[in-house]
Amino acid sequence: MSMLQRALNYVAAGYSVFPCYEKDEWVGSSLHTRKSPATKRGHLDAVKTEEGVYRYWGLNPDRLVGLPTEDKLAIMDIDIKVDKGTDGYHELDSRGLKYPESNNIPTPSGGMHVYMLNTSGKKLSPGANIKLADGTVLEGVDRRAGSSYVIAYSDTPPKLDELEPAPDWFCVSSPQSEGSPFSGTFQEWFNRLPEGVPDSRVSRAVLDFPDGDFGHQTMITKQAHLVRLGAERCIGVPGALAGLLALWTHPPYDQPQYQLEWNAALEGAVRKYGGIPKLGDEVDPRTGEPSPSKATFTLEQEIEMRAERFYIEKKAAQVADTRIESESFKGSVELSVDDLKATKSIFLVQDLLPIDSIAFLVGVSNLGKTFAYVDMICHIIHGMNWLGKQTKPIKILVVLGEGKAGFYARLEAWFKFHNLDIEIIRDYLSFIDGANLFNDQSLAKMSEVANREGCELIVLDTWAATSGVPDENAGALNSTAMNRAMTIKAGASLLFVHHPTKTSEKGERPELRGSSALKGRADLVMTMYADPTFKPSSGESGEFIALSTEVTHGGKNRHARTETLRGLYLCETDDDQKVFMQLESEAISKNALKVRDHLLERMSAEQLGKKMKKSYTSVKRYLDSAIAEGIAVKIPRQSSTEPDQFELTERGKAANQINWASLVKNSK
Repeated sequence: MSMLQRALNYVAAGYSVFPCYEKDEWVGSSLHTRKSPATKRGHLDAVKTEEGVYRYWGLNPDRLVGLPTEDKLAIMDIDIKVDKGTDGYHELDSRGLKYPESNNIPTPSGGMHVYMLNTSGKKLSPGANIKLADGTVLEGVDRRAGSSYVIAYSDTPPKLDELEPAPDWFCVSSPQSEGSPFSGTFQEWFNRLPEGVPDSRVSRAVLDFPDGDFGHQTMITKQAHLVRLGAERCIGVPGALAGLLALWTHPPYDQPQYQLEWNAALEGAVRKYGGIPKLGDEVDPRTGEPSPSKATFTLEQEIEMRAERFYIEKKAAQVADTRIESESFKGSVELSVDDLKATKSIFLVQDLLPIDSIAFLVGVSNLGKTFAYVDMICHIIHGMNWLGKQTKPIKILVVLGEGKAGFYARLEAWFKFHNLDIEIIRDYLSFIDGANLFNDQSLAKMSEVANREGCELIVLDTWAATSGVPDENAGALNSTAMNRAMTIKAGASLLFVHHPTKTSEKGERPELRGSSALKGRADLVMTMYADPTFKPSSGESGEFIALSTEVTHGGKNRHARTETLRGLYLCETDDDQKVFMQLESEAISKNALKVRDHLLERMSAEQLGKKMKKSYTSVKRYLDSAIAEGIAVKIPRQSSTEPDQFELTERGKAANQINWASLVKNSK
């Protein structure tokens, strides 16, 4: 059953509902974790009508169904976490605690939601590992009540009029007040916090921080306490939060997943407890003492406090950038001359794409980037020259962050156009739909497939859709994303498809979009741009494309000479598809091109050298390239007194002829 229908079922049964994220998802610069609210004010935006359900789930039918508990429901969440030794069922059984056995719904993790009514007359609040009246803590037994919610895991809602009362032991008073919800953005809440030397209440909270490692529940409890103090305008909360974060992410926990867990929990705490307290509950931010009215500051004081906070943030960002960059450094190793000699580059595409490298293919949307790399990988798996360059047959993993729907059709068009059997891709190509380099499960899946299949090239299309980086200008995040990508498979080359900056996308120097860390780390940057000035010798005209690694065109090639390949275009096929092509006259190396232009009749190498005004050694090198690429053919000598002769092949001759048919077609 769809989530939309499930939401309709619960509304019909008298429940309020609101959508929650069904998976971890970046929205702007914020990560919204699975099961977190997908509305601005969380469960406070719940609806009770079919119209409201269609408004929320119409565009996002896979969103999970959240159920606010409000004051009437008291739901017990029994957890089992084997890795942490938590068993809520055992906690309840060992203490002889009874609860209603009807209207119980299993959860995906093996736990259970027990639906009950709050008839105690108490204003209950949510809590994890609830504490009994005698102080006993029930590990793995949480309460969802008051300003809280649960995820609906059943298509059939428990009937509200059949719910049993929650037992007295479950209805213990909460140790903390609920606080007031905050409806603005996290940044808006943070901007209103006063800076300065921590007042007495914040100081006491800091002194209560754990001395050693602590778990998720302790982290969110301490966060919530500091958020409540911040809502009351206590001085020093930003610094206290920074201190708690430092304890949470100290080595070996200084990994992205712990930072993301912190961010998600803190934003949740602000939504629940970050609102302005009721009149009479405020404190004077300069003394930390209760005040009958909200404290005010002069403009100068507010500016000074914010300036101090931004100074600390910028200094922290600099330290973080330095730390992240140092993580990618593999260490200093002494090299012998033989070691240095052995580092000579080995290429998957000769003089272009080396093994164990990071590469980017950069071009504006709809120019043909996907057609270009499809053409490249199809040539690679057949061991065919690509754009006149030798390739090495390897297995390839293609990670599709976007464009999945039409990808097979493009492969099919290529194989049909080249009259080759598409079934070969089953042996050489693997595919993954969707990726996020900051998501451990996504990274593990890519690594599993790449290592299982022995893939030596991993194509990620596109950087924006697969990296998981919310801000492409954030150097530290981009660097971390590339570090994580390099762990997919040791020794594999990475090819990221990316876009240029808006200011450069229409010119002949498309610059790779985002932080300079991307281009700095890349071994190869291939830029694609429209090439209207290109005039082929064969006379064709059309919408030509250039592919360049030259700096003057925004490119880069760390392991070989830079160059610009021209005469590229998208050729329309009979079935209204397109394939990436290069004009025959351009699809040869520069050495072979020189032979094609000068070897207009049968002649010896010595005769060709005189015509080209080149040495015999150079001419022999040119001829070897031309023969290897099918442009020229060697005619062995008939006797020892005669030299070998050379002449153009039919392909070489055709490349020198004007394409009259094309000229006539384009003149109409």
